Formats: sequence, structure tokens, C-alpha cells
Amino acid sequence: QQQQQQQQQQQQRIPQKLLLRQYGREDLEKRIRELGGYKFVSEKFGWDRNMPKPRGYWRDLENVRVELESFLESQKLPLGELPSRGVFMENGREDIYQSFRFHGGATEVAMKLGLIGSSSSSKRSH
Repeated sequence: QQQQQQQQQQQQRIPQKLLLRQYGREDLEKRIRELGGYKFVSEKFGWDRNMPKPRGYWRDLENVRVELESFLESQKLPLGELPSRGVFMENGREDIYQSFRFHGGATEVAMKLGLIGSSSSSKRSH
């Protein structure tokens, strides 16, 4: 039932530009702009939780911290631990995980924010 709820939540989010482009759906990106933009379309359908962030948003570590804490709270995950990449992906928040690249990767983000990194995001096998 929890997995079903997560799938429903993900289905109620407007796809991000990057995802639309990745799947070759520039037509949808264009149509969203024609209808008034991401904010307008998201609000119209009640999809305001996944609004595209302003340019440079993820480069600010404070924004990463706020988004990460909000995500951890919403998923009832421990606030002092950085989840694995899979947890972000399963819950439709790959945007948070992808932001780590601006700050040196998951291990570096965990260290900067004083978090315990997950074993899959902090350990690399050689």
C-alpha cells in the first residue's frame, strides 16, 4: 500500500524539463510554456510539490540542506543520515541526489552537512 501511495504521488507531479528532454518530449515542454509555464500548470493540477527550481538553486548548499531535510521528514527517515541513491530515485526526488554533484558528491555533502552517509552512497568498490 505504501508503494502504491508513492506511485500515486509521483504521478501527480509535473515532469521536470530535464526528464522531458531525456525522453525526447520537447513538445510537452513547449506546451507547458504555451499554457502559462510550469508554475501555472502545476497549480492547475495540484502538482505544486515538484516545481522546477530557479537556475543555480542547487548550487547553494543551504537549498540542498532544506530540500534534504524536508524529504527526510516527509519519508519519515532519520534526519542525521543521508539515504542511498535508490531511496531518492524510488521516491521521485532524483533532483536532490543529482544536486550533490555541485558539492563534491554524496560523501562530501554528508560530511558538509554533518550527516552519516549510507553505505551505498559513501563506499565505492574498486
